[in-house]
Amino acid sequence: MNGETTGSQQVDPQQHELLRVCRIGRAQGLKGEVNVTTFTDDPERRYAPDSALTAVNRHIYSTRPQEIGTKKSMEGVEDAAARNGGDAARGGRNSGNAGSTQNAGSTVNARNAQTDQDIEYTEYSVQSARIQKNRWVLKLSGVNDRTAAEALNGTDLYVQADDAEEMMEEDAWYPKDLLGLTAILDESNAIGAPAGQVVGKVVDVNDTGAQWLLKIRLANPPAEAEATALVPFVDAIVPQIDLEAGTLTLDPPGGLIPGL
Repeated sequence: MNGETTGSQQVDPQQHELLRVCRIGRAQGLKGEVNVTTFTDDPERRYAPDSALTAVNRHIYSTRPQEIGTKKSMEGVEDAAARNGGDAARGGRNSGNAGSTQNAGSTVNARNAQTDQDIEYTEYSVQSARIQKNRWVLKLSGVNDRTAAEALNGTDLYVQADDAEEMMEEDAWYPKDLLGLTAILDESNAIGAPAGQVVGKVVDVNDTGAQWLLKIRLANPPAEAEATALVPFVDAIVPQIDLEAGTLTLDPPGGLIPGL
């Protein structure tokens, strides 16, 4: 393939977990630029010149995690794909159009051992990135006209997962890190309940498009019909996370969690 892959280190999709950072939308102009819906709170780093972004032309990575970043970033995410039967990061459907523009990126074929299916990875290098009307516009290597840009509409782009230590330093988490954590009440919670009271366990992480929600299975539900609660993953409500202790602290407003 006559792809252009300059700059940052190439992703080895067979050795590293991939994180979805954006989805390509409509073409912008005539020179190959594309609008993208962003799923990372650090687009300046992910879209830096020469950064590598990888397209996967199969739905095989629907169970892979997405970078959800800091809680603060969840409040301003716009136009994110709605969750559908799993984490939106995992459920984002790839249109497969990356394969129709094979000259646009460096393509690698791999075989998934669990499903025994061939997977094609196309790697693009970011040539430029800018913001227009609150949306990122990217120019990718090898995508040089509107036709090529339109062919990528709906394609998800991934990066190699960061080390867990790096994510911790950035106060950011993957959905899988939050699953199973015990939710307890903050010492100065607004509802006046006992500090440290166990609320329940995190059983799912939902992307609604507007914000991230933690689905918590309640320890003491008031009724069987109210066995779970959806809690916005924002600093004001989830002020602290301690992965080593296996807990996250909640400061919910009244009425958010049944029974509290």
